Amino acid sequence: MVNFFIVKITQVVNFFNITTGKLIQYQVVKKFIDIHSYSTKREHVEKLYQTILDSTYHVAFEPEKYKHVAITFHSSKGLEFDQVVIFAEDYRLSDMSSICNHYVAVTRAKHKLIIVCINNFNTGIFLKKNAEILSESNLCLTDVALLPD
Repeated sequence: MVNFFIVKITQVVNFFNITTGKLIQYQVVKKFIDIHSYSTKREHVEKLYQTILDSTYHVAFEPEKYKHVAITFHSSKGLEFDQVVIFAEDYRLSDMSSICNHYVAVTRAKHKLIIVCINNFNTGIFLKKNAEILSESNLCLTDVALLPD
């Protein structure tokens, strides 16, 4: 579904590159939203329109062109990458929101997930909570990860 959406947005972006009339372009965005049965506010249509016009956002609509991408886990929802690098200190795993955010981040990796552990307080909390969560399934970190010496 997400790939389909990216393809459709890419088609709209390409149309914008060859169309000069702003009113026509806005109507295309509005029609795109209507065709896909999205119910939205006018201000959201206008924000989507501005995003499509702003070339700095085009990278989000052309992920296959870029070898390395740095994005937040919020932006990564629905996407997959060969390799994902996250920082343990960003996920304390102390509440459901943090656990869900961590889940989103680590499940983006198709082949390789690298968790960078810096020796600090938040990383310590991450490792402790991770161990607690894994122990509920009778696992430990070395059962599911390759750890450096």
